[in-house]
Amino acid sequence: MSLLLLLVFLAASPDEPAAVVETRTWRQSIPLDGLHGLTVHNLHGGIAVTGDGGDGIRMVVSERIEAADRAELERARAEVSLKITRRGERVLVCADGPFREPDDCTEWKQGFHPRSDYRVVYELEIRVPRSLDLTIVTIEGDLSVSDVRGRLDVRGVQGAVDILGAAGAVRAGTVNSSVRVRFAQNPPADSSFSTINGEIDVDFQPGLSADLSFETMNGEVLTDFEHTRLSPVVQRSESRRQAGTTWRLEIVPAIRIGRGGPRHHFENINGDITIRRYGRS
Repeated sequence: MSLLLLLVFLAASPDEPAAVVETRTWRQSIPLDGLHGLTVHNLHGGIAVTGDGGDGIRMVVSERIEAADRAELERARAEVSLKITRRGERVLVCADGPFREPDDCTEWKQGFHPRSDYRVVYELEIRVPRSLDLTIVTIEGDLSVSDVRGRLDVRGVQGAVDILGAAGAVRAGTVNSSVRVRFAQNPPADSSFSTINGEIDVDFQPGLSADLSFETMNGEVLTDFEHTRLSPVVQRSESRRQAGTTWRLEIVPAIRIGRGGPRHHFENINGDITIRRYGRS
């Protein structure tokens, strides 16, 4: 349901050039004050995050408003904003507007039909401490993370996902582009990588010990790691409807690298899955 709603947003985006365009750029610093994570939820626009030795979040925001006329531009200013709040132990940065639930700007409003007379794009460049846990989500735009060693959850729809220098568990996925992940250290916990139309390309460090499982339809699975085949993984799912409960069993191929360990799952439909030792082209 969530994915379908997001695709409706994209389909409703205006195809013709906007009559009125306004741009502005600003910088903002956000102290962590003991917080341990950052969550960024965008709609239109990419997000690039870089880890460094700083002790807070430093953000450059490029805003672009495209509108059919001056009145719609003013409406966009009034209805859409970049909201910065605290949620638990995390900083939350969110593109907020009438497309969100009123009490949660990470949730899409059910049944909402977006306006086609304006569009607000936020391109975000963010620098964070390397150890931070990170969640970044956008619908239209590329996502990139460099040198962030905490847990990473990076998800898009129309745009590529590119992660360099990861060291924690990773969840990386998109719909209509590629997923590229390069680990500086092998992840200590389960990770997942997915797309529908694109390539999945993941580099692990030599000495990897893990169990890998794969789902693909129109593509190959390639690796230069020595491995042994495991018995296929049986995945069970349940769906409840008025007519009753349906159980579904899927047989998923799996391999073991080294002594085994964390479970890393790869899922693709139209594209190859490549797993290689870091540095191999």
